[in-house]
Amino acid sequence: MEMFSFSRTHHVKDGLPVLPGRLPIVGHLLGFTLGRNPVDVMLEARERLGPLFWTDSGFGNWTLICTEPEVFEVLRNRVTTSAHFQDIVGVFVGKSLLGQDGPPHHHMRSALNTPFTPRGMTAARVGETTAELIAAQLAGWGADGVTILEQTQTVTLDIIFRIMGIEASEIDEWRAQYKEFMLSGFAFPLDVPFSPRRRGLRARAWLDDKLRAIFRGVGEDGAPSFLKSIVHGRDEEGRGLTEQELLDNTRLLVLAGHETTASTMAWLAINVAQRPDLWDKLCEEARNGSGLPRTPQELKAYPFAEALFRETLRLYPPAPSTSRKTTDWITLCHHRIPPGTMVGVPVGVLGRHPALHEAPERFDPGRWLGRSGAPTPIELVPFGGGPHFCLGYNLAWMEVVQFAVAMARELDARGVRPRLANGPAPRQWYTPLGHPTATTRIEFAPSNASRTDRAAS
Repeated sequence: MEMFSFSRTHHVKDGLPVLPGRLPIVGHLLGFTLGRNPVDVMLEARERLGPLFWTDSGFGNWTLICTEPEVFEVLRNRVTTSAHFQDIVGVFVGKSLLGQDGPPHHHMRSALNTPFTPRGMTAARVGETTAELIAAQLAGWGADGVTILEQTQTVTLDIIFRIMGIEASEIDEWRAQYKEFMLSGFAFPLDVPFSPRRRGLRARAWLDDKLRAIFRGVGEDGAPSFLKSIVHGRDEEGRGLTEQELLDNTRLLVLAGHETTASTMAWLAINVAQRPDLWDKLCEEARNGSGLPRTPQELKAYPFAEALFRETLRLYPPAPSTSRKTTDWITLCHHRIPPGTMVGVPVGVLGRHPALHEAPERFDPGRWLGRSGAPTPIELVPFGGGPHFCLGYNLAWMEVVQFAVAMARELDARGVRPRLANGPAPRQWYTPLGHPTATTRIEFAPSNASRTDRAAS
């Protein structure tokens, strides 16, 4: 959009440049949600303005963006805090662990941790549920192709609802209410009719009433389950979560987690649909496997599918950035930053930083293969970092790898491969989380078409 024209004279705040295109009251909010991809804007800003510049997400919420890898240190919360999320998007995060630090955060995280660990997921047989629903969804794909984001959003939300024990007859209403609740993720403080805040509040009340009823029906006896571990979880001192802590964390962790996973699945499918070489490698790995992996241990048999997952997240992170507020003086790019400063960690920019990734603009899953160790903390930055590293990491890893393997097995068995339907290449939209263009379609072509495509190129 023109509002991000870097040819204009740049304003300065506290001695550092301000991203161009700031509007009164709403700042850069409209430009990022209705205009250009914020990752692209921040990449250009790094080249034009330098590694430190200010953005305004509206209503006086200034953030100092640092585009260099050293900014990852602020996520460790040694001299920073996450409490500002309650002030900016309090309707969305509530009193969940996302906006807490210190003992309150540790209490909630330790009480919630068990079902999200590999051992907890295996005990609750989560992988069996996700594999069943993903395979069923892909088996229902018609011969003329699919609108990919719609498909991935449906299956990830169905997984969450199955885990939560929600009746099939209620799923459509839950979907509708959840989409309304997501609007509260915008930093729009005005509570007026039809505003994102008002709609989010109304949906949150509906969700909370339903969640309370579900919690009341969960007993402590019987076989382990994902929901049971959340409702009856205990911290290291044996304390459980209050009802409000349960509501805020369940609403955010269990429900909000589906949107990020759905976006990653969709982008993975789009990329292999455009690259016959990647599709062939995925199919070969799927053929050599023994079926869909159902435990974190079984995921290791599918290193290429996992590499696709990691490369997709690197280039298409669902959240373009995260932030922390300083509680003491820090130094970034040789500048002293005072306490009380909001510092932005541009996740998408770090994923494309040449100091961290060779040929960063190239979609290359091979960069993740043959490595002797696990990804480094900064390579996992789409999941956050430090004490607030995403609890749902193992669940997302499981679902996306299962989706990749299931897609290869299903379409390969039909003798077809995916191909991006005619039309412009999809773009990443942020409303407020990232996803490809909603109308993006993937169609199916005979498998031998991949050889024809390669020969033509």
